[in-house]
Amino acid sequence: MGAVWNRLARNCDAHGMCTLERLVTPDAFCRREIARTFATLLGMHKRNLVHLSQEQPYGPIVIERLQEDQETPELPFPDEL
Repeated sequence: MGAVWNRLARNCDAHGMCTLERLVTPDAFCRREIARTFATLLGMHKRNLVHLSQEQPYGPIVIERLQEDQETPELPFPDEL
């Protein structure tokens, strides 16, 4: 989770928002890593660390950080996801 949280911190705008496309570009990440990142984001969403939204099917997934702190949250979550 730490790697995804840190990438999110680097890629979010001033409002704490970014898209999944910006977070994991297909040219830099393989499908497995993109799926792993998305699974981690779903876990973070469940724990109210981020809010995920998508206005239309197959549209961009918007990620909003809900925690202001720049440090990785201290929560039990497997890094293997």
